[in-house]
This record gives sequence, structure tokens and C-alpha cells, in this order.
Amino acid sequence: MALNFYLTLIFFFVISGNMVSRTLGDGQICSFGLGNCASASDCTNKCQSSHPGGQGTCDGSSTSQCMCFFNCPPPPAPTKPLRPCTSNNGACSRRNCGDQCCDTGCKSKYPGSSTYGTCEEMAGLFYISLCLCHFQC
Repeated sequence: MALNFYLTLIFFFVISGNMVSRTLGDGQICSFGLGNCASASDCTNKCQSSHPGGQGTCDGSSTSQCMCFFNCPPPPAPTKPLRPCTSNNGACSRRNCGDQCCDTGCKSKYPGSSTYGTCEEMAGLFYISLCLCHFQC
């Protein structure tokens, strides 16, 4: 009786669009419907071709649906969101090369599509121009 219940449950998940049931984390079991199968060994072969070490079960119903059970991969590591950063890349001169040289230097130091450099005059005791790099970090 319990076996029929589990087979019916598996069949429901397979028929409803080869749903993936995943509980991510170490030691957890994931399952994936692989469509029709001719035998249990056929199903296991299908399962192991996409999930090494997985175990396939062929439900034995009139449509013989294959369900693959395998160890879930660990969840992906969280990524840090990028934020705007500015860095001093040394002195620059607006008379010589200015923004163009500063931009080239910044792009080689901080690769990325959003990186740019500007030659900025800094007021203080003395006037000095600094190359400021703007990038995502």
C-alpha cells in the first residue's frame, strides 16, 4: 500500500513537467524527473550520465517514468554587491596628457567596463593634480 502511494507521488511529479525537487545543502537528496524509461538499469544509466553517483528508479507504471535521486550540490556562495570606489593613482598634469593618460593608467590598474580615470586639481596649500580612478569594487 505504501509503495503504491510513493509510486503515485513520484508519477505525479514526473507528469507535472519533470519538476525538480531540491533541498540544497550537504547530505540532502535532490530528485529530477527524466521522462520515460525501459527498465531500472536504463533509468539509472540516464541518471548517472547527468548526476554521477545518482540512482534512478523506473516507477513501473503504464508510462514507466524515470526519477533520478542524487546528492544535492552545496548552495552557491553568496556574492558581495559591488559598490563605487575611488583610488588615488598618483600625480597627473593637465598640460601633458591629463584625463586621457589618467584614464589609461586606471583601466590597466583596475580592469572593468565601468573603470575610468580623471585628472583632478586639488586645492590646498599647493595646487596639485591627482589622478583619481573610479571603479566598482
